[in-house]
Amino acid sequence: MRPFLHFSVHPRYLVCLVAILALSAAAMRFSGGGVNFLPPAQRTNGEETLAAFSPVTQRGQASVVEIVEGDKLVALGTVVSPLGYVVTKASEIPADPTVKLADGGRVKGRLLATDSELDLALLAVGMRNLPPVRWGASSSLRKGDWVVSPGQEGRSWVGVVSANRRSIKRVGGALGVSLGEGLPRRPGVAILGVVADSPADRAGLEAGDQVLMVDGQEVVASQQLISLIQEHDPGDEVTLRVRRGRNQMSVRVELGFYSIFDPMNRNQQMSGETSDRRNGFPEVIQHVIPLTPDSMGSPLLNLRGETVGINIARADRVTSYALPAERVIMSVRALVEKAILQQRSKFPQSE
Repeated sequence: MRPFLHFSVHPRYLVCLVAILALSAAAMRFSGGGVNFLPPAQRTNGEETLAAFSPVTQRGQASVVEIVEGDKLVALGTVVSPLGYVVTKASEIPADPTVKLADGGRVKGRLLATDSELDLALLAVGMRNLPPVRWGASSSLRKGDWVVSPGQEGRSWVGVVSANRRSIKRVGGALGVSLGEGLPRRPGVAILGVVADSPADRAGLEAGDQVLMVDGQEVVASQQLISLIQEHDPGDEVTLRVRRGRNQMSVRVELGFYSIFDPMNRNQQMSGETSDRRNGFPEVIQHVIPLTPDSMGSPLLNLRGETVGINIARADRVTSYALPAERVIMSVRALVEKAILQQRSKFPQSE
């Protein structure tokens, strides 16, 4: 009687299988019966690893301040002059910032000027002899180089440069709506849904509204509406002409960042908190230091303790951006000149 199922294996495959099993058994014996992971203290941002970088971080830590609103940390700042000048992330700071110094003291910060292209703000803290950072050449950095970022309350983080220098494409403002097409042969774009607590929601827009115009320009397709909105930056105001039922009305909307759509994006949900503005930079240093959005404005150091960049955006789960030091220095000089001119215009000298 023939067997119900005939099964044969080529001898060559048997030899490979035996070899794999033998190598696996040897690896298990070598590792003590399991995978030999590094202990937590020796991992990238473990205690022992950070202790090895402490000579570097100590050089930058004294030049880091915290920007707070009440008791809430909103950003970090980097001291760039002993005259009390501090740079930080412009889109994160409140109108009346308080600066917490490295020694724990608190002083009022005064906004002098902003650089919208780099999302940098220059503050004056009214104190002299603050230790400024020591600048270094960011052009010397290469992929895989170690970098360090001093953080709040003496905590620092380490990582590596993870990509070549590049620009990050600008993305304009956002309403916070999902769109459909309007009625055939009639102007307008239908709003299908409104994101909760978005600019559109705060302005009173509703699902079912028809957007007829943006700043007086007629719209006939959803992509046209998106393009018109993205010509503006977050914080800009636009006027929409809207049809609701049989009525028409004008609605002013202050645009927001595209981060309002993050809860709808699975990848961004996995990334945790990211910066609201994380695009539109002419040049960035990309690294993998796991910074939080409220750590932006801190210095990025090389292994000599020199500041080679200013952290400007937490982009996703494994990506942070820093502005190269050379661009920051040029921006600071321009911001100081801008602040001086503004001051002179307020108090003109009499002849």
